[in-house]
Amino acid sequence: GEKIEIGKDDFIFVEPSELHQFQAGEDGMSIICVVPNEGQPS
Repeated sequence: GEKIEIGKDDFIFVEPSELHQFQAGEDGMSIICVVPNEGQPS
């Protein structure tokens, strides 16, 4: 996979219907939320 450098609270759009928020911490990189936005108002 492709490595992307991000900062704290950065958002990464990985798919049109997904939004992942990553948080860097002592235990490594964690996904703290995954929000499907399919069918949601823009």
